[in-house]
Amino acid sequence: MDSDTLTRDRLCSGLCLPIAPIAITDARFDAPRQKLLWRYYATAGAGGAVADLLNAPPAQRRELLESIGAAPTEAGGEPFLRIALVGEAESLQLAGELRAAGIQAIAIALDETAAGSLEELLGLFYAVGETLPLIVYPQGADSRRLANVENWRRLLEIPPVMAVCVPAHRPTTVVAIRALAETRRKDICVYTANEINPVVDLVTPFRYTLGTKSIDRRAVGGMLRLWGVFTARAVELLERCHVVAQRGAIPDELLQVSVEVSELSLALADENHAGIREVLARQKFLLDNRDAEGKRPSREVIERAASAIENHPHLTDFAFVAARLAKWSEE
Repeated sequence: MDSDTLTRDRLCSGLCLPIAPIAITDARFDAPRQKLLWRYYATAGAGGAVADLLNAPPAQRRELLESIGAAPTEAGGEPFLRIALVGEAESLQLAGELRAAGIQAIAIALDETAAGSLEELLGLFYAVGETLPLIVYPQGADSRRLANVENWRRLLEIPPVMAVCVPAHRPTTVVAIRALAETRRKDICVYTANEINPVVDLVTPFRYTLGTKSIDRRAVGGMLRLWGVFTARAVELLERCHVVAQRGAIPDELLQVSVEVSELSLALADENHAGIREVLARQKFLLDNRDAEGKRPSREVIERAASAIENHPHLTDFAFVAARLAKWSEE
């Protein structure tokens, strides 16, 4: 079995895929700290990790790419996927470099403001797909090029597409999954990129009637910045969602957890996810909570993150990290 087929099979098994923040110390990339994050995700049970080249400062992109290229290749006896999230405008230019660095799939963040045509977008995906497997990553808003089911279907019929991420923007989600159902492809899996309410996505059956047949598609995993922290709990929650999805009955308790996850996510997402850096600094993954520009989270963000953590301790993994951090630092 070739490596791309293994990547597809692994994706479609349903994974926790944290989008990692970049480790910055004194405005410089901190390779040892970034390595700690990769070790954390692998030990916590994530099926892989995503290097966010979309939002990484240009000066640190190459170092971040080299870092994830050196991330674990296995975790718990299973392949640990190394994925890069990039903007569509630079995806073709970076594809060869990403493959050479050991990246196994490229998540292309669609630019809803792009002036190009649908045909140009399809051409880009075909071209990038000659080098790397593709993950479609809508960023949320309505897109002129993908405004209907037919256009989405043409995108999802491109052979190297392995997964589509669905955002919090519900119209995009409904149209994209309807289009996927119409392709009748069983080798493309659905991931949630819904940072606000991923739990509901993970237990919702998206059911469509095509002729005389009823087709169900489900989100099997998540690719989320939210899961870049408290990853051990995220893995447990995903496993629980898998069980609930198989049984077909959603307990009230899980719906309550979905509300709590939303509250935590909203607290951590303020000021460009500054709350995530605050958490990672508390856990000693990062030396401090400053971003690449040296800016610290506001007092309001710190207080809101602290309140959400205090209110929902069952969603945190401070003890898990504290018991292993010294060992990860030595590896």
